[in-house]
Amino acid sequence: MGGMALENPVVTANQEYKDSRTTTEPLVSLILGGDSCPTSVAEAESRCREKRKCCEEGSHTRNQEELNTILREADARTRRALELCAEPGASSWLSARPLERLGHELNQREFIDAIRLRYSFHFPDLDGKCGCGEDNNSDHALICKVGGFDIWRHDHLRDTMADIFRYAGLKPLNTEQLLLPCDGFSGFHASANTADDARMDIVCRGLWSDMEAAYLDV
Repeated sequence: MGGMALENPVVTANQEYKDSRTTTEPLVSLILGGDSCPTSVAEAESRCREKRKCCEEGSHTRNQEELNTILREADARTRRALELCAEPGASSWLSARPLERLGHELNQREFIDAIRLRYSFHFPDLDGKCGCGEDNNSDHALICKVGGFDIWRHDHLRDTMADIFRYAGLKPLNTEQLLLPCDGFSGFHASANTADDARMDIVCRGLWSDMEAAYLDV
């Protein structure tokens, strides 16, 4: 649902207690005995699994209703951020092992900033005006041309992808390789770069099929 699976026990304790009693009720009946108690441990465990499934479905329904309420009351920017957080794979980085050799570790400040970016939260220590003169916010900071951060971010992503391809054994592999000139050719897409110095971010062979060249733009 785009959350972080961090629940407030003060809010959820009562419902969790009710679900726990509901789930374990067959075992309690087996121990105490009675007319409707299970006849065996296996039957009691089967009933527990059924009740636990019902409790999980109820929890999912409550969470979905809460999310729908938040989306209705949120502004368009926050609503879009929550929708993106719920996309497949959008939360993978939260459960990734913080391996330093792969650059997966985040310090305290980096983790807080990542959460703010994830949910489009305000950055309290961000200057109101950018060096380029525009109003400053997290979106503008990621696309502003002043300072060269967008180029650095692009090159870092390109090099990371190239390292992954090398680790997978793709050869040969080149970055920023010049493309063949397109003199005398036409019919290119309007956004195509037809300059003589046009380059491709990553060029390698064997990505799609043996010896087939793959041209990748980051």
